[in-house]
Amino acid sequence: MGSRLLSLVRPVALLALAGCGGARSGVDRAPQPGPGEPVRAMTTSLPAPGRFHGPARGEWGGQGDWQPTALERALLQAVGRAVTPSAATDCLAREYAARFAADGADPDPATVGALARHCGAWAPPTRTLALTGPDQAAIERGLDQVAQKGLSGAVGLGAVQGSDGQITVALVFPAGHVALDPVPRAAVTATLRGRADRVDGELELWRRAGERVTRVPLHSDPTGGFTGQLARADAEPVRFELAARRGRFRQSLALIDLGPAPVSYPAASRQPRPPIATVRQEALETINTARKGAGLGALVHQARLSPALDDWLGRVAGGAGGDAPEGLLDPKGRPYARMAFAVGEGADGAQAAALILDTPTGRATLLDPELGEIAVGARPFDRGEGVDLVIAALQPFAGVKPEVARLSVRAGLNQARARAGHPPLAGNQGLDEVAQSLAEASLAGALPWDQVAAAAGERLAQAGLIKGGFAVGGVTVAALAQIDFAAEPAALDPRATVVGLGVAGGPLPNGGAPRHLVIYLTAEGLADGPNRAPHLTH
Repeated sequence: MGSRLLSLVRPVALLALAGCGGARSGVDRAPQPGPGEPVRAMTTSLPAPGRFHGPARGEWGGQGDWQPTALERALLQAVGRAVTPSAATDCLAREYAARFAADGADPDPATVGALARHCGAWAPPTRTLALTGPDQAAIERGLDQVAQKGLSGAVGLGAVQGSDGQITVALVFPAGHVALDPVPRAAVTATLRGRADRVDGELELWRRAGERVTRVPLHSDPTGGFTGQLARADAEPVRFELAARRGRFRQSLALIDLGPAPVSYPAASRQPRPPIATVRQEALETINTARKGAGLGALVHQARLSPALDDWLGRVAGGAGGDAPEGLLDPKGRPYARMAFAVGEGADGAQAAALILDTPTGRATLLDPELGEIAVGARPFDRGEGVDLVIAALQPFAGVKPEVARLSVRAGLNQARARAGHPPLAGNQGLDEVAQSLAEASLAGALPWDQVAAAAGERLAQAGLIKGGFAVGGVTVAALAQIDFAAEPAALDPRATVVGLGVAGGPLPNGGAPRHLVIYLTAEGLADGPNRAPHLTH
């Protein structure tokens, strides 16, 4: 899938307005309020690490049978929420409040993601606010301060009360990029329908089943609406990802799993944030462990590129990062043949890398077998424990000698012809020489790309090598294995019997990234007589 496949995970801003200390357990009932007394929630057992507070939602999005508690209804009235979110958002707010109350701290990004999936929320919130107070009046005063600063949109609210009487309330602000129709978790097949708002780039739908990641057709209309088909085998859990592609990045907009909801998740190990050098090493080890498990070679860490990535992350945090990091050059001072970027966050480098690998697009990006190098940029959260991470997956250019390249290119061409039901093409030394001269001249900038076909006709006429019709085609690729001859009509002409190949590798004219430039000449036959060159049947 190459450099076109990226994952962008938008960071979650976590802010605790009031802290609570230590984990607490609860009991089953609380005294009922008398006339005029504040509404009191029934005290509940707060969840143990890695466990959820309430049952999982049976669908992604939707309202279902969700009902706020008496305390939540009172707090919602105090807040004056104008827009009601999906049940998944309110469920996530309650789960977040329970986790905050149990731990005395904001949950880490992996836990937030687990809570979101448990509740059927297809994306983690963009921002959260958690407050803990001794009673309802204190909580309402805190919420009033929040409301005075503006509380717009479909904000989720959830509240819990521990056995000590302390009340914790959480507000979650859902990502407003897409609105989706409900999708049942247990569905074997389903139609994904939705609408995109404020999304830059082309919408795409990706599917991961086991280690296999594929792109699923997604039909979009000019108004922002889209539809796509979701399917899985009966016993096979499958993850789908809706992403927006812009340049070298893909922003992950929604993750939807078909299959049973998880009943638990790995509990976070709360430790002080590690040094940035350790964060980079953790991320590298996590990615290379995943590559080893997939039978792929390890990526070489290019530490010299980390300062440029760190700087880019800092500028992104300030709202001026640009579409991609700049100044990433190979040791020869040239742009890499291919670069793929993935952005994420986590409690540490290992978790951030694991969360990226947990998305279909992120996994395909970092487990690309053609990649050879990696660079890691990191930045501590402004508040709380955790790090933002940017990973540059790199493919340095490795030039292949023309005589070696021709063998693999001709083999790929004839495989495409076989799939189309056409006979293979024989090679020819004279045609190879003509094609090679064209490729070298074009790569050097001496022959404009749009003049290659005309130049090929003139040289073939001068050489007198062919008879009948001929065709000219050309492609530029970072790696020769990327050539798709099925998309090259001249290569699949059933009348052709012979081909000449020219392959030149290096920086493209005007300082572009190094590429292989391949020009091929196909002909119906070779001329008879002294100018005829021998066939090459490799």
